[in-house]
Amino acid sequence: MENSRYDPCQPKPENDCVHYPTPRQNLDEEAYAGSFQQLLSHNIGKFVSIEYLASFNEFRTVSGYIENVSNRYIMLRTKNNCRIAGDAWAIKLVTFPCCD
Repeated sequence: MENSRYDPCQPKPENDCVHYPTPRQNLDEEAYAGSFQQLLSHNIGKFVSIEYLASFNEFRTVSGYIENVSNRYIMLRTKNNCRIAGDAWAIKLVTFPCCD
């Protein structure tokens, strides 16, 4: 498939959706107390913006609804139903929109 024509956010058949591995860690254990993983796992379904350290002094911001959290990655669903997975240990800043 030619990369210039590939759009990862185009709708796919239901059987081609993301399959999450079974979580092996309880993110409420003492080792995760106060971590971004614990914070995000308690807010599944909420909209957030996450800044990741992508490389030396380079940040990347992604936004979406928290869909899945593990001890290794965070999965966000964008407004156009694209899934974005990011390294949980590379998170530097999480922004929750203001709530009234």
